[in-house]
Amino acid sequence: MISIGILDKKYRHIKRLREILIVFVSYGFGELLSSLELGPHLKFLAKKITGEEYKKVEKYNRWERLRMAFQELGPTFIKFGQIMSNRPDLLPPELLSELKKFQDSVPPFDSEEALRIIEEDLGKPADQLFVDFENEPIAAASIAQVHRAKLSNNEKVAIKIRRPGIEKKIYADLEIMRELAELIEERIDAASLYRPVKIIDEFESNIRNELDMRVEASHIKRFETNFQEDKNIHVPRIYGELTGKQVLTMEYIDGVKAGEVNQSQELDGKFLADIGANCLLKQIFEHGFFHADPHPGNLFFMKGNVICFIDYGIMGRLDIEQREKLEDLLLAIANRDPGKATQAVLKLSEHKDVDERELEGEMEYFFNKYSYLSLEEFKFSEYISDITRSLVKHRVYLPSEYFMLIKSLITIEGVARQLNPDFNVVDAIRPYAEKILKQKYSISGILKRAGNALAETASILRTLPGDLDKLVKNIVEGEVKINLKHRGLDSLTRKLDQASNRVAYAIVLAALIIGSSLLVLADIPPHWHEMPIIGIIGFVGAAVMGFWLLLSILRHGKM
Repeated sequence: MISIGILDKKYRHIKRLREILIVFVSYGFGELLSSLELGPHLKFLAKKITGEEYKKVEKYNRWERLRMAFQELGPTFIKFGQIMSNRPDLLPPELLSELKKFQDSVPPFDSEEALRIIEEDLGKPADQLFVDFENEPIAAASIAQVHRAKLSNNEKVAIKIRRPGIEKKIYADLEIMRELAELIEERIDAASLYRPVKIIDEFESNIRNELDMRVEASHIKRFETNFQEDKNIHVPRIYGELTGKQVLTMEYIDGVKAGEVNQSQELDGKFLADIGANCLLKQIFEHGFFHADPHPGNLFFMKGNVICFIDYGIMGRLDIEQREKLEDLLLAIANRDPGKATQAVLKLSEHKDVDERELEGEMEYFFNKYSYLSLEEFKFSEYISDITRSLVKHRVYLPSEYFMLIKSLITIEGVARQLNPDFNVVDAIRPYAEKILKQKYSISGILKRAGNALAETASILRTLPGDLDKLVKNIVEGEVKINLKHRGLDSLTRKLDQASNRVAYAIVLAALIIGSSLLVLADIPPHWHEMPIIGIIGFVGAAVMGFWLLLSILRHGKM
């Protein structure tokens, strides 16, 4: 039995752990739990669960049952399912399609609780801060719900209020999920391929940001700065004095959803599809800061063909180096060059002992498979899924930022096709590929890269004297240690040992023969047939040893 917190009877979240285990067993995952050796908890479950619970859901397949279990376990697991639904590199297609059914729609909490949280977070009762506060929320999700109200100047606002006690519940669930992930990684051999502990760490990072409304407020302000000159993009105004850790107050947006655009005479669906896609591509390639969840519920379309993104809880980031690596991959794909695409993927990923030739062959297969499809037949999501599964097979792991990016592109493609059925994301990306190509190979681009290289070289040269001085001092003071680890020399070592043993054996054999000869010549008694017995024994021993050495050499096929 392994000794980690989850198996300790004094584990502080023991009640919640057992609730989680009961749900998983009741949905038919008891066999998986038994393989984790949960000890006393399984005995507890045996007393609490009969076969009746499972009979209610046995008509569903295992992926449907897993989604239903997540739904029953509440906000943390729902949010986890939503995020994991965007990881085709980790999950089978059947499970992905199930997890995508999560609508993040849960029953609202009581308005009295909402008013209490506003006063607790902002320091004043809601009726002193807002006018016409609507008790009925206009939206309720797993982390927060939204109420509509007005300010004293009659401006309409949307107030996003975090669920009561949600932070404590989520942190307890995260702790349990990490412990279970460690168990799965340790006990199930195939699980290490998918790195469950790392997945939980990434999930924790995302959900922590969503729990703090001030983080979302800062995201909105940064987004507004990036698009302040774009007349087709509207960013909601944030009321900083009415925003805290649990409450976010923003401008109320009056617009329509994607499915209603083509019913409006004031809106141009085709134009809005192009604007929305170009907006996301600009976020990715120019700003390195993009909306990571642009699903239809997070987009409003306003009069004058203006798009407004809402819910900035999850945002993706790409630094300059990441964007440059992404650009290299984009150019390789545009040129259908499997060799350069493979090298670009390896540069932006974590990997070890990759068969580059085999990976390149698979890249070429995908290029050939999709390059002859018409725009109507081509599906970006299928293309990406094929490539990411190939990468996992080769243990090539892309950073989570790239999967957020892929998810955003796939999502925006779906929204754009609602607005314009003829929309194709490849057509939208092509101008950016051409622009990147021009920038890379223009004189200014070449000079810029040369300047960056010179700057890096100058930086290395500037610190080199100090680094050398430090190294010399460490050598003089005996603080430098060199650890050498050889590989592939075991067989050579064995052969050398074998040869040295044979040489030593032969030397002993020769000494025995010479010694016995000297004893015979010295005629030392006692005698047998006029020959010294000691000499005869030496010759017999030498003969046996010689015969044994000859057999050993012949057995190994070496003379």
